[in-house]
Amino acid sequence: MTEDDRRQGMATSRTKKTVAAVPEMHDPLYDLEEGKAAVEEKKADSAPSNTGVDLPDDDMVEMAAAAPAEAAAALRNDTFQSAVKMAFIGAGQGGGRIAQAFYDLGYRRVCAVNTTEQDLKPLSIPAKLVIGDPGSNRGGAGKDPEQGRLAAEESFEEIMDLLMRAWGDGVENCYICVGAGGGSGTGSWQVIVRAVQEYCKSTNVEKPLFKHLGVIMSIPKRSEGARVQRNASEALAKAVQMVETKKISSFLMVDNAKIHELFPRLPVKRFWQVANRNFAAVLHTFNILAAQDSEYNTFDRADFRSVLRSGLMIFGMTRVAKWSQKEDISQAVRQNLKLTLLADGFDLATADMAGAIVVAHDSILEEIPMENIDYAFNSLGRALGNEGITLHNGIYEGRQTGMRVFTIIGGLDAPAGRLQELEQLAQ
Repeated sequence: MTEDDRRQGMATSRTKKTVAAVPEMHDPLYDLEEGKAAVEEKKADSAPSNTGVDLPDDDMVEMAAAAPAEAAAALRNDTFQSAVKMAFIGAGQGGGRIAQAFYDLGYRRVCAVNTTEQDLKPLSIPAKLVIGDPGSNRGGAGKDPEQGRLAAEESFEEIMDLLMRAWGDGVENCYICVGAGGGSGTGSWQVIVRAVQEYCKSTNVEKPLFKHLGVIMSIPKRSEGARVQRNASEALAKAVQMVETKKISSFLMVDNAKIHELFPRLPVKRFWQVANRNFAAVLHTFNILAAQDSEYNTFDRADFRSVLRSGLMIFGMTRVAKWSQKEDISQAVRQNLKLTLLADGFDLATADMAGAIVVAHDSILEEIPMENIDYAFNSLGRALGNEGITLHNGIYEGRQTGMRVFTIIGGLDAPAGRLQELEQLAQ
């Protein structure tokens, strides 16, 4: 083979490799460093390169033309290839917003329930259900979790039907999304956990069932009133108990108080959208990258599944502004732990599982020494302060310019400080 043939072969191979398309997220660390508004300033930096492909869009015309059974199955197909087939049910207004964020990313096994139709109308999720006996004239839960619980009990079989219709078969991980603090979601989510357990039994999900069940919970801002704080405190404590007693295997937490600190200039109209989008997009990034090969270092399906089953988890993402020096990426990772994890009050030394993924443009990966990234991964292990921690990592080429580091930390103890604060605010 001549030198020209060899170069042509390398060029052909290079054009065929998969390039990760990471969802766009606002990076508060970068915004703080640059002094920019957190919602407006990064469109130019996140512009895609000419390589790689976009995630496919739904072909709604083809779906509508299909037979009813085929159309229903098509509507449950995610718009991307994932490592784990996930399904989501949003409970209450806050939970519905979280579920909507995953639907917007292309997840199609998504549904939502509420005690009032009014709070379901803004959601574009097709599968929605008003729960509760119509004769009760409940019209909402009025921040009373007991009303939410009663409504879910009254509609238990209807919730089961909703899950079967919206999720179908083949789900690997089921998530109940709830905004802790209200009445409909905070009261109904524990009943919905039982419904999801029954769904798993009905669809022959692999046992033990708890390994496939999780709760995604948002905690209210500090300004939301004593009753909301009390509801959130009780819901958070119950979710932690469910992890400890192996009712669920994963508890994903996002703290709206921390989101408010990270994005202080967010207008009211966009607060919930940005908060839920950032949270959902980090989990989604791990899910799509774990399904892709990497010519550098792969964070594979088994790695992702083990992290997902590690109990209480928090996420983070940061943009790396420079990488020429050995310690540059390492410093960015440590800042991620301090500034951009989407919840507060945790003792990170209690973690027993973590994942970290570096996603960088090809032009960066061609020049950066491997030892710089290895040093950053080792630094993450030291920063967590647990010598026995299992750390999974990956390196992927991304379509966006620049470099980003995604972090997921699991197996944490309950955030004692945040729980105590909720209790104090509830008085």
